[in-house]
Amino acid sequence: MAAVAARARMLVLVGDATHAELADNFIRTTPKILKFLAKRRGPMIAKVYRPSPAGPAAGPAVAGRIELWYPKQRRP
Repeated sequence: MAAVAARARMLVLVGDATHAELADNFIRTTPKILKFLAKRRGPMIAKVYRPSPAGPAAGPAVAGRIELWYPKQRRP
């Protein structure tokens, strides 16, 4: 995969939403994303999810979550 060969740090926006909604979520989640990226070097792929609409802190100003997708973390 080219992203791995280039040692890239790639983010994938996930969710059944318009481009504008995904972009809004990305902006709200930026502090979490920057903290996540500061702890990891490439290559890596992470998914940026929208907040759950049924979650306890649901609302238009709630940040989403970010999860590592590649490489998979090994369990001890």
